Amino acid sequence: MEIMYTLRYLEEKKENIILNYVVPISGAVIAIGLNLTPAVLFYELKTNKKKLSDIPEFMFISNVFNCTINLAFSIILEDTIMKISNIICTSLTVMFSSIYLWYYSEKKLNLFILYIFIAYNITLETLYASTQSFRDFTGETSFKKIPIANLIIGWFQVFLGIINSGAPGQKIFTVIQTGNYHLIPIVTTCFQCLCSAFWGIYGIVIGEIKTFIPNALGVILTIAQISVYFINYSKYKDKKFDEDNSDIEEEKKVSTSLIDNKDNE
Repeated sequence: MEIMYTLRYLEEKKENIILNYVVPISGAVIAIGLNLTPAVLFYELKTNKKKLSDIPEFMFISNVFNCTINLAFSIILEDTIMKISNIICTSLTVMFSSIYLWYYSEKKLNLFILYIFIAYNITLETLYASTQSFRDFTGETSFKKIPIANLIIGWFQVFLGIINSGAPGQKIFTVIQTGNYHLIPIVTTCFQCLCSAFWGIYGIVIGEIKTFIPNALGVILTIAQISVYFINYSKYKDKKFDEDNSDIEEEKKVSTSLIDNKDNE
């Protein structure tokens, strides 16, 4: 009997270690990897492999809000691993958003400072409104005594998570129309799919609908984006596109044809 009890105890302890440490840390590593992927976009921008117009700007906006709300939710849950992960992820996405704003401002320092001030202010106000405002309103110091905070921010996190999963495919309809697959940041999209799949499975295991729903939809959205990317890549991988997403070589042929016709006249 004691042996059975010991085996059961060890099994439960092993399960707790996996659920409480191994899974969250693995998820945190994937999430951090996801938030590092914009580095690929800026490298391609720096080496003229991409234009600024190729980068989906809404991806940065949604990611800042999503990471900020995730950080707020981890503070509400008082989960140390989640807080560390989301502090890193929020810092990374704010940093990459700042780099994007530098390019977006056309490297004009006065505009860049204005954009940065607005972006940082909104980020900090969002974090405050999602955490400390609940304490100020209720007079409680522990979020465990403020269940409404968990409910509101938890479901708001679901909503933002769904939007954030689809954000890299902001220009997906343009890709379908023009074939310019460069408009889909494929590295970010693949990491997003992996991250959504991981946390979607985790949501099933722990029976948490607020974790399962956004990540299940995230998998569907990112698979759709990946499919559109590779379908168009296979068709147009040898073509180059201009600022209007038109085929440069095709435009040259049309232009040459018009000149020849004019000369013949």
